[in-house]
Amino acid sequence: MIVLDTNLLLYLHRTDRPEHRRVTQAVRRAVPRGLATTVINLVEFTCVATSTAKTNRPSSIADCDRFLSDLQAQSGLVVLSPGRDFRERWHESAAEEDVRGRKLHDLAIGVIALSAGVRTLWTHDAGFCAPAGLRVELPLR
Repeated sequence: MIVLDTNLLLYLHRTDRPEHRRVTQAVRRAVPRGLATTVINLVEFTCVATSTAKTNRPSSIADCDRFLSDLQAQSGLVVLSPGRDFRERWHESAAEEDVRGRKLHDLAIGVIALSAGVRTLWTHDAGFCAPAGLRVELPLR
């Protein structure tokens, strides 16, 4: 199974993005392996997609919901949530790897993935801060 990071969800959603076609093709090829994302990614996706900060045509909440529903129906996308021991595992990983500030966000996504047994994350962020045991792949490079 592969966890999709927020940037890839946004590229799939925004058909006007230059990355859209390549991400769509990569995700189609990955469907047999199983696709997932985390609840953190869903929140971030909706925040960015509905923001006017980077586009003059933000998506509505309904647009985001329709996109995510369609993606789940077409690809079998699974949404991963933090487990009961999330806080402890996240803080332990942060302390062991000396992660602070904004990178804690990435680390949280990675901890959720690992807790669900997922060992691969796809992103377009070469600086993604993954916990030990999570392989980060850049499918657009």
